[in-house]
Amino acid sequence: MDYLWTAVGDWLAWVVSLMLPWLLGWLLLSGADDLVLLGAFLLTSRAAAAPTARQLESARRKHIAIFVPCWREDAVIASMLRHNLGASRYRELVFFVGVYPNDRLTMEAVGAVASEDGRVRMAVCPRPGPTSKADCLNAIHGRMREYEAESGLRFELVVVHDAEDLIHPDELSWLNYYGDSYAMIQLPVLALPTPWHRMTHGIYCDDFAQFHTIELPARCRLGGFLPSAGVGTAYHRAALERMAEESETLFDPGSLTEDYELGLRLHRMGARQLFLPICVVDGAPVATREYFPQRFGAALRQRTRWSTGIVWQAWERHGWGTGWERYWFWRDRKGLIGHPVSLLAAGVGAYAAARWVSGAGEAWPPDSWAAALMPLTALLGGVQVAMRVVSAGRIYGWGFGALAPLRLLLGHVLNTLSVGKACADYLGGRWSGRAVAWRKTDHHYPGTTALAAHRRKVGEILTGLGYLEERVLREALESKPDGVMLGRHLVEGGLVTERQLYEALSVQAAVPLGQGERAEPAMARTLPLSVIRGRRVVPLCVERGSMIVATPEVPDDRIGRELQGWTRLPVRFRLVTPGEFERICEQML
Repeated sequence: MDYLWTAVGDWLAWVVSLMLPWLLGWLLLSGADDLVLLGAFLLTSRAAAAPTARQLESARRKHIAIFVPCWREDAVIASMLRHNLGASRYRELVFFVGVYPNDRLTMEAVGAVASEDGRVRMAVCPRPGPTSKADCLNAIHGRMREYEAESGLRFELVVVHDAEDLIHPDELSWLNYYGDSYAMIQLPVLALPTPWHRMTHGIYCDDFAQFHTIELPARCRLGGFLPSAGVGTAYHRAALERMAEESETLFDPGSLTEDYELGLRLHRMGARQLFLPICVVDGAPVATREYFPQRFGAALRQRTRWSTGIVWQAWERHGWGTGWERYWFWRDRKGLIGHPVSLLAAGVGAYAAARWVSGAGEAWPPDSWAAALMPLTALLGGVQVAMRVVSAGRIYGWGFGALAPLRLLLGHVLNTLSVGKACADYLGGRWSGRAVAWRKTDHHYPGTTALAAHRRKVGEILTGLGYLEERVLREALESKPDGVMLGRHLVEGGLVTERQLYEALSVQAAVPLGQGERAEPAMARTLPLSVIRGRRVVPLCVERGSMIVATPEVPDDRIGRELQGWTRLPVRFRLVTPGEFERICEQML
């Protein structure tokens, strides 16, 4: 048995020694490349002064169209629309939501919000889904043009978002401010925080924090083309029209990464592109936030699509480009080799550590040049790991950032598998001639508790609705006793009516106001009287497969979970004033 283990050890040492020159060569090349970009970021770094509130308010207000392509997003799209409509400080906006005729549930969810707010318009794709995200975006673009003809409005900016996006309240104001100077503006995209043990989602937190802190700012400063992140991207209308003139379709329906293609096309046109660095305003970064896949399989599907589009499809369509483009194509595609090699390097590092611990390290690595290069490549890798820790720690806290090296190892496994699957999918598609399909992942929208930090304040909403002057609001804040809610103080002081307060609460919490036209007395028996009185909720009716519940309290996740214990139907809330709640209870109980 000892002889067998010795033979296995010798064979393993021979294999590792055979790979070592190639492995070290690649790590040295890739590490030096990353170091050059880091140096460019540090040496060209300049503080980007965030526009002041006065600058944002004084900028000419442009009409902004927000494109949201959907396929089977009925679980999140209504919450996304209601929250972002209420949270945004920018009012000159219209959401155009793309749906498919064979996706009835999503159509109903979008239709429900559209009936509540005229700033939501539905675009029905001409073909059953799923086709591709780009094809859905083209249908949305056509619907926007129809709306312009009907209303006489003209949208000067187009912003693309996904159905799970949490839009910063100031995002559209920032895009409006920079919109006259640039053809394309990309806001940072950052994953929402999750517990440290959700390692797959943590990879996204680290990746986007590092990429949008260092890579994209340096890329723009060095004159590289700016790839769209697919969300939080604004396009000037003149640039879109110019691209539409040059091709049959604005968004390429045959591409899995139409956002990447659009950024490249704009750069080749000579259009100005801007990446807005991460700026923290009122304790939160001005960025698009969302939950990314939290399961390994879902993350693998998403990253396979990214690899297929960015590496293989872009390579087939554009080759290696010309001039300075070649370098950025190299950086976008080097993961094809870099991800598997990084995983191998981790294995070799573990092998070297095992030999050292066992006392066999004196004779390995056998070549002096390898012994000299290994510390250098380790140093280059360490610098990148340190930047990853700093980038993640800056946004999510230093405890979370300290675990970035562990997540990086899992990321190497995930990315290596995605690269292999992308190669198989691309070659298989070329062989069989399969059409591109929208292989999306399931999305989740934050609950009401998580959204609380991203809402506008009640006083701000009341002044925006014209119910309260800013001077009166300031005086009310100064006179408000400790422990008393501002809304209650305003109503008791006769500064606003109860109905006006609840209008503001409805906007803030993204919960429809009023009981609606239907109320079925029999529905009250679906909940115990103790729950109705104790939790101040009363079922009204069943609408579109959901139980509609009236409450005078802004609902949170806890009450939602509690009510789900009494019904199998999804629960949707309606906000009513305390007086209306008592009248409903008298009628139905």
